[in-house]
Amino acid sequence: IIKQSINLGIRYMRYHQIMGEILYNKGEYEKALKIFGSLKSLGSHFSDKFYLTARIYTEQKRYDFALNEYQSLIKKCPHRIDDAIEGLLELIRADATNERAYTILYETYRSEGILQKEISLYERSIKNKKDTVDVYILGNFYRCSNQIDKALPLFSEYSNSDPNIPLFLGNLYLAKGEYQRAIAEYKLFYERNQEKRGIVLKCLEKVLNLKKNDEELINDMVNLYCEEGDFRTAVEKLNLLIKLKPANTEYRSRLEDILLKDADQSFMDGNLETAKEKLKELTELNPGKSEYNKRINDIENFIIQNKIAEYEERLKRNNLSEAEANNIRFELGELYLKRDADKENAISLFQKVAKSETPFKSEALCLVGLSFLSKGMVELADENFNKIRESYIPVDKKSEMLYQIGNAYEEKG
Repeated sequence: IIKQSINLGIRYMRYHQIMGEILYNKGEYEKALKIFGSLKSLGSHFSDKFYLTARIYTEQKRYDFALNEYQSLIKKCPHRIDDAIEGLLELIRADATNERAYTILYETYRSEGILQKEISLYERSIKNKKDTVDVYILGNFYRCSNQIDKALPLFSEYSNSDPNIPLFLGNLYLAKGEYQRAIAEYKLFYERNQEKRGIVLKCLEKVLNLKKNDEELINDMVNLYCEEGDFRTAVEKLNLLIKLKPANTEYRSRLEDILLKDADQSFMDGNLETAKEKLKELTELNPGKSEYNKRINDIENFIIQNKIAEYEERLKRNNLSEAEANNIRFELGELYLKRDADKENAISLFQKVAKSETPFKSEALCLVGLSFLSKGMVELADENFNKIRESYIPVDKKSEMLYQIGNAYEEKG
């Protein structure tokens, strides 16, 4: 785009914005976003690249991205300030609990020199009982100007009837350092807006950063994170409780329950390695429970079986280079070795690898030789081992293999 603008001149680049507008009006948002994004390198030219991008993000409920675009519009295209303000007001109606939106609107009015005028208009509107959103905006303007003594009574007047105001009150009490009152308001907000659990958790995290080691608060957060399905963070919080109360068996039992739920969820989502790691944590937490080791073995076998099926299918396609095929043969052979019934198939694959110049040649020779030695076929074993001795591989790698071979001869007698 920059090169094109240099060659053609900025004014001839308008066709990009026009195409973006057409796509926006057709509802082809992702294509429109791509075009508007490519125009960002041209600075303040073509202001719709910010405005329409913000509108798209608002419709997609990606509100923080929309706010970024409105900020760029305000900063780089001040002649579109009215459109930016209109967009911010629209976003506030769509996402009334977004504190950042109020702050940007406040700063915009302040930089334009019309803040006091707007505050007066909102104060008159509220007296006429016009709109609850006006209460949100005015109260947050008071917050932004550090007039908490005005914001608190305003929000408190509406707190019994409105679902969102407890969040604003919680933020005000948090700013005042009244942590228990803040927590109480956040809990009330959650009671009225259970679908907004994530917002509550972000607020409670702020409280926890200021009021560390609050056992009751951490317990509440564990419950909320479990409800959110975020077992990893729930475990982190429970570990905080265990550090606070190491002798508390209830916390350890609860940790075991949550880790098990996390392992089950990971397994259901197909994240087998994660499930395995969680089960390993459970074996450390409760070593006496053999069920966890059995489940780890089951998962490992399941992973091996899936990998074997994948590699076998890839080898059947015959569309691999010799190097790729040998890499797969070696890895497949290692998987076969983990299943006792497939040892012969594994050796057959290693023999193919040993005949080619691949990074795994020496390992393949070693495995084939060890197999022959275990069957008493010493001459064939020596033939493979001698090739390793004559090979040009790193000294430490060769020494490790020869040590392994020496041990095998000793065991064989």
